[in-house]
Amino acid sequence: MGIRQWLVDHLNKPRTNVVASILEFPAIDIDGMTKRLNLKRLAKEKGEQGIPRPDNETFDATEHSIISEIETEGKIQFNKYLEHQKTYAERAGDASASGLLIKISSAAGDAITNFERKTHVGTGDLYASKRDVMQSDAELTTFKNLHALTRPPHDLGSRTYKIGILILILAIESVLNGFFLAKGHEFGLIGGVSQALIIAGINVFGGAAVGRLVLPWLNHRNLNARAVATVATLGYLFIDVGFNLAVAHYRNAVATDPFEASAVAYRSLLADPLGLNDLQSWLLFLVGFLFSNVALYDGFRMDDPYPGYGRRMRQNLQALDDYNDLKEQLLGELDEIKTSAEEEIDETVRDIGTKQGEFDYIVRKSQALRTNMLQHFMHLGLAGNTLLRFYREENMRHRPAHSPSPARFNQQWKYEPPPLAGEDVSPADPEVSRSVSVQALEEAKKQREALHNNYRKACDEYKRIDDLVEPSTVL
Repeated sequence: MGIRQWLVDHLNKPRTNVVASILEFPAIDIDGMTKRLNLKRLAKEKGEQGIPRPDNETFDATEHSIISEIETEGKIQFNKYLEHQKTYAERAGDASASGLLIKISSAAGDAITNFERKTHVGTGDLYASKRDVMQSDAELTTFKNLHALTRPPHDLGSRTYKIGILILILAIESVLNGFFLAKGHEFGLIGGVSQALIIAGINVFGGAAVGRLVLPWLNHRNLNARAVATVATLGYLFIDVGFNLAVAHYRNAVATDPFEASAVAYRSLLADPLGLNDLQSWLLFLVGFLFSNVALYDGFRMDDPYPGYGRRMRQNLQALDDYNDLKEQLLGELDEIKTSAEEEIDETVRDIGTKQGEFDYIVRKSQALRTNMLQHFMHLGLAGNTLLRFYREENMRHRPAHSPSPARFNQQWKYEPPPLAGEDVSPADPEVSRSVSVQALEEAKKQREALHNNYRKACDEYKRIDDLVEPSTVL
C-alpha cells in the first residue's frame, strides 16, 4: 500500500460511528465506519491471501471488530434509553394523581402540627398576660374597697388636649404680660415678653403642678391627708397672690425707675401690698392670678379627682388591652395557618385534572421512546449486516479462484438486543384514574374537616383562658 493511499484512508476516518439525526437515537454512519475500520483494504488483503479459509466457521478479527462496534453502540444507546425512561418514571410519579392524596394529607397534617405547636407556646404567654389582668383587677378592687369608692373612674379626656391648653394660656399670658412690662424696659416689647414668659411659666406650671399633685388629696378618705392638702392649697393661693402682687409692683417700679426696679418693687410690696396706683399693674396682677388658677384647674382635671384612682384604672385597662392584643395576634396566627393549608389543599384539588393530562403526556413520550429504541435495534442489526456484507463481498472479489469463500459468508448475522420489558411508563387504567381522582376529592373534604376541627380546638385553647377568674387558676 502506497503512502498516498494510506493518507487518504486515515485522513478520511470519521471520529464517531453515528451521524446526526432528528430521531431519539442517531443512525450508524455506514460509509464513515467502513473507512474508519479500513474494511476495503482489509477485505482486499485477506481476500488475496485466501483468508478466511473456505472451511472457516467462525468470525474473523475484522468481522469481530464490526460486530463489536455495533454492539458497543447498542449498549451506549440502550443506557441513554434507560436514563430517559428513568426520568419519565420520576416525572410520572410526580404527575400521578395518587401522589396528590399524600400531598393533601401532608398539607392538613402540617397545619395541625403547627396548631399544636403554636397553642403550646401561645397559651403560656396568654396565661401570663391574663394573670396580669387579674392581678390588676384585684389591685383595683382592693383600692376601691379600701377607699370606699363605688363609682367608676372619671374619664376626663385626652391629656394631650389639657397640656395643649396649658401651652396656650402660657403663650397668651406671656404676650399680655409682655405688653404690660414693655413700658420702661430697655429692650421694649421684646424685653417685656422675655420677662413675661418667665413669669407666665411660674404661674402656669406652678398652678398645674399644684392642681395635679395637691388638689386631689382634698378628696381623700384620710382626714390627715385632707388637712395637709388644705393647708398646702391655701399656702399656694397665698403665694400665688403674693407673687402676682410682686410682679405688679415690679411693673410700677420699671415705669418709674427701671435701673432699681427690683429694689423699689420689694420696698413697695412690703410697705403697701395693695398700693398699686396704676390700672395696668392691677390688670397684670389679675391676668397672672387668673391664668394661674386656670392652670390649677386644668392640672386638677388631668386625672380622676381621687388620688391614685385614675392611675390604677389605666394600669388595669392597659393590662386588658395587652391581653386582648396578644389573644388577637395568636388567633390571627392560627387563621393564617388554616388559610394557608386550605389554599394548598384547594390548589392540589385543582391540579388533579392537570396532573392527569401531564401523566398521559409522559406515558406517550415513554411509549414513543420505547418504539424508537426497538427501531434503533433493528437499524443496528441492518447496519451490522450491511458492513459485514461489504467486507465479505470485497473479500470474495479479491480471492484467488482456487480459494472459495466460506459458506457462512451467505448467512445473516443476528443482533441480540437487550430486553425492554418493564422499562417504560405504562398507561394508567382510566377507571383507576377516575377512582384516584374521586379519592383525592374525598380526601380533600375529610382533611379540610379535620383542619377546621383542629383549628376550632386550638382557638378554644385560647378562648377558655377568658373564663379564668382567680389568679390561682393560672398557676
